[in-house]
This record gives sequence, structure tokens and C-alpha cells, in this order.
Amino acid sequence: MTRWQDLGAALRDHPVNNPIESEQKTEFGQKVTVQCQISTPDGSNPCIRTVWMVEAETSPRLVTAYPATE
Repeated sequence: MTRWQDLGAALRDHPVNNPIESEQKTEFGQKVTVQCQISTPDGSNPCIRTVWMVEAETSPRLVTAYPATE
């Protein structure tokens, strides 16, 4: 992929531009799941799900991203 910077920016913006689907407290921190559209260069903007871990005193960390099937 030659536009990896665009993908990185779109993933970072995903939780800002979409509602939180669920939150769960775990032994590793707060697990936050966000679902729906991600911006793409071609404008197709597919619905994806991202999972983030929010730990005390640190920035949220992306755990995974995958196509939403719902």
C-alpha cells in the first residue's frame, strides 16, 4: 500500500467520527469498540470495527480493525 499514511490517519480519526459501540473494563485497561464508516481515498467509506485499549496516563492504543458484518 503506497498510501499507508492515509490509512493511519483514517484509523486515528475513526473513534472521533463514529459512536462508541461498547466499553468494557478489563485487567489491561478500558476496552473501547467503535463501529462504522472509515474515510477512504476512493470515497467508498466502508463500515469497520476498531478496538482500542485506554490505559491510565497513556494515549488510546489501537488493538485491531476489521470489516463490520452487521
